[in-house]
Amino acid sequence: MANGNKNKRTNNKKKKRNAVPTPVNSSGAASNSPQNEEEYDATRGEMRGRPRPQPQQPQQRRSEGRTRNSSGGLDSDRDTEDQVDTMLRFFPAQLRNDGSRSGGGIQSPPGVTTPTIYHQLYKSDGQTLNLKAIPFIPVMAGLGVELNESGFQPEERGGLLSKLPQNPWNMLQLLAICFDKSQTNKKNKEFHELADTKLCDVLQKLVEKDLLRKGDILQQNLVMALCANSYAMPCFPYKRFQFLVQMDPTALMTPCLDNVIGSHPYFFTNPLLFTSQQH
Repeated sequence: MANGNKNKRTNNKKKKRNAVPTPVNSSGAASNSPQNEEEYDATRGEMRGRPRPQPQQPQQRRSEGRTRNSSGGLDSDRDTEDQVDTMLRFFPAQLRNDGSRSGGGIQSPPGVTTPTIYHQLYKSDGQTLNLKAIPFIPVMAGLGVELNESGFQPEERGGLLSKLPQNPWNMLQLLAICFDKSQTNKKNKEFHELADTKLCDVLQKLVEKDLLRKGDILQQNLVMALCANSYAMPCFPYKRFQFLVQMDPTALMTPCLDNVIGSHPYFFTNPLLFTSQQH
């Protein structure tokens, strides 16, 4: 009997020597999670001594998510026109910016409201076209006309003809003349052609919604504005040019009378001159 008790005590001592120590946290309480690789691998008979990776905190993951989508706002890769339509019908005040929200490189002076569609053209740097937000401009303009709660007057046409403070161009004109000004895309011909395509698609949708009309081509000097600003563009916007000229070919022969770009006749007489590069 005595030998049995002695053997039991010997076995207990061996178990204690081989036992893995229980990790203790900063409060002195036992912790179930090993804090480094040495403790973690001891359970498997391995002693590496490297810190064990800690679980990523939720706040850190949210921060990284904002970095991946740093431009914020609408995203055609994620949002749909139906979703935007539904959201704005519930919150029509979002169709106007009262200065409390920035975006698109446009800062609204305090107390001055601007159409939210202006903030969809560019990203926050005011230089890079926001190709993921531009496709939603027709939806927003259409609701600006339809919903009385939007606060637009009929002559503003949902914000398309509204004037920005210290900006001579309205939205219809900006859609014709805007281009990416960033150094990143300066020599990226593919990007500029894609931008021209997306902006031309916006013009087409505005026509389908009767928000862009044949009379606007001359009244808003869209063709002349495009041509007069093309000198600064990395690539000539062929698709927009052809689309506008096809809507009203007389724009090529009508003198331009504009307070911004001056008064002179159009210097283009044959739209075929601008198709050679596409063939």
